[in-house]
Amino acid sequence: ALGPGMKVLQLISSRGFFGAENVVAELAYSLEASGDSVIVGVFNNRHTDDTGSSELAEQARKRGLRTKSFECGGRVDLRTVGAIRRFCRENGVEVIHSHGYKSNIYSYLANRSLKKRLVTTCHNWINASSRMSIYTKLDKFFLKRFDIVAAVSDDVKNQLLKAGIDPKKL
Repeated sequence: ALGPGMKVLQLISSRGFFGAENVVAELAYSLEASGDSVIVGVFNNRHTDDTGSSELAEQARKRGLRTKSFECGGRVDLRTVGAIRRFCRENGVEVIHSHGYKSNIYSYLANRSLKKRLVTTCHNWINASSRMSIYTKLDKFFLKRFDIVAAVSDDVKNQLLKAGIDPKKL
């Protein structure tokens, strides 16, 4: 049963402090205020010039939240998958809440042997004709295996339904 006192990992790949990052920070703060234990996890993407990845962690710490940086070296870094899995196991994480396709993929892979609750918030949807289409296809595949899929707008919800996400999970 999900309720107050849950241990939640909020996970995002971030390049600054924008809309999705603000949602993560506010949600984490609200969950903490209601009695949950939240860690804000951010990827440290070594393969990009990712100077903004620490901004969310800084904002989270200013709000009194705990943070965890996950080193990530490339497309699908299996060491990062293992690090997320170990972190969840060692810290008693019960719910992994991911934000964005990269976090969704890593959360799903890390959770395969953990069997924790998987939640995702879809902040936008990548156009399938873009250069990101492989990630869009992977995201659709993994999203169908999440316990709860939250959409930030009706437009995103409709796109998720068209992608075959179970309406009961939305």
